[in-house]
This record gives sequence, C-alpha cells and structure tokens, in this order.
Amino acid sequence: MEYTIKMIKITNVFNKDIDIPVIHCVMKDLSSVRTLIEHGIVDICVSPDLNYSLEDVKKLIYNTISSKTDLQKYGMCAEFFMHLLLRDLGYNQKFVFCNLEEKSMKKGFDGFYEKSNDFWIAESKCAITNAKHKDKIKEALDDIDNKVGTTTGNNPWYNAVNHILVKQSSNNDKSIIEKVASLSRDYIAKKPHNSSEFNLIPTSTLFINNNQKIEDITNEIKSIIENRKIKDMNILCINNDIYDEFIAYLKEK
Repeated sequence: MEYTIKMIKITNVFNKDIDIPVIHCVMKDLSSVRTLIEHGIVDICVSPDLNYSLEDVKKLIYNTISSKTDLQKYGMCAEFFMHLLLRDLGYNQKFVFCNLEEKSMKKGFDGFYEKSNDFWIAESKCAITNAKHKDKIKEALDDIDNKVGTTTGNNPWYNAVNHILVKQSSNNDKSIIEKVASLSRDYIAKKPHNSSEFNLIPTSTLFINNNQKIEDITNEIKSIIENRKIKDMNILCINNDIYDEFIAYLKEK
C-alpha cells in the first residue's frame, strides 16, 4: 500500500522524547490493493480453524454488510482497510474481524494488535460527508478514553482476550493474554484505567475528498494530541475512494 508519513515529536508519559507517525494513505483504485486483499482477507476475518475459502469469506462479509445501514456499511469498510494497512505496516493481528458470537463485525475495540511484545489498541472512525481527519482522530481517541476509563456496559478486555485465544499463534501471546486478562478482571472489579497506559492507533477514514496535504493534516492533529498524556501512538489517516469497487469485489464469484 502506498502512504506518506510525517512525524509529530512529543514527550511521552515516561518523560521520553518520541516520534508519533501520522500515516496518510490514499486509496484511489482497487487494483492497487487487490493482491493485498486476497492474501489477507481470510486471516483478517475468521479463525484459521474454520478452513474458510476466499469465496466463503467474501460472501460472509457481503451478507453482513448488506444487512446494515449505509453509515454502518461504510464503517465496516473503513475498519477492514484499517486492518489491511496495519498488517502491511507489520502489526500482528490478535482478533478476528467477524464477531465471535454473532453474524456481525467484532465488538469492543475495533482492532487489537501486537508489535515488539506489547499490545496496541486501534479505533476506527469514518465520515461520508464533509469532515477533516482531525475530527475523526479526536472522535477515535475520545472513544478509546471512554472504553478504558469506564467499567459499565460491554467489557472490551474480555472480548479482546477471547479474540486473542482464537488467533493465538505463538508463545508470545501468553504474556499478552495474561496482561489483558488482568485488565478484564479490573473491569469486573470496577477499576478503570487511563488511555495513557496503552499504545494507541486512532484511525480516520474519509470517503469524501477534502484535498488536504499531509502537512496540514499533521499540524491539525498535533493541536489535538499535544496536551494529552501518551505512552505511544500511531495515527492513520485514510482517504478511501474505492468503497463501490470493494462492494463489487465482494459480490464477484
């Protein structure tokens, strides 16, 4: 996948100077990512134990998307391409995109990843009308703040640890499972956490073109995060012009 990167320099919660990458990816035609999709779509979406074929998974996603509202359809598409980009960037996926309990997309965190023996939380937000990436990045961060900082409703850590167990592929997962299981127990015990304890990947996908350059996007996002307490963070900003092509691809036989 083609993308450009601009760094934001900050001092993190450990008083260490770090670079936060703002990764801007523009998807203009499906042909540029079709091979990447076909190599990754089965592993992104379902447990390897199911032995689903490419055609099985395409049909599964299409059937699920077809039952949703327009905004939900775009939201699912945005999440899928976030996962595709993160895998291309070297993050190890620790969940299945299709939900474990029902015929829908996963619940809890939008994405849960491992890199360098630590886990990363991804959250995807999208817009189908006029918006800027900074608005959706702020929305994604607010959502993560709420999910880790409250102890009511759906337990995102319980969901995460169950997805890791489904995707478990190495002994490295044991340490992450222990960490996430502990966080799940904290949630049950009504012990909230702060997002500054975790590595975050807020993601914005725009299905409309605002013609912003990465320099402008980065400057606007910097104003949002410069006063936050941050452990580590990667920021994804995706311009997706291939929604219709992707839906047509899912329908192909």
